[in-house]
Amino acid sequence: YDEAIKLNPKNSFAWNNKGEILEKQGKLAECLSCYEKALQVDVNNKQIEKRVEDIKKILNENERKSVKENMEKS
Repeated sequence: YDEAIKLNPKNSFAWNNKGEILEKQGKLAECLSCYEKALQVDVNNKQIEKRVEDIKKILNENERKSVKENMEKS
């Protein structure tokens, strides 16, 4: 998808699909960036908007768990 994005940075399909691959690899911060770029291009896409919200929730939950674990270790 990198090549498709290079050829057409406004290709929301390519950004979204790259985000899906990164999500499956567990690279959530990178995947969120791709989904956000897809949403910038296709602002009315509710499916991408939901993905952005879902990934943000997961990242926030992961951060809270990490903070809690660090506090318990101290």
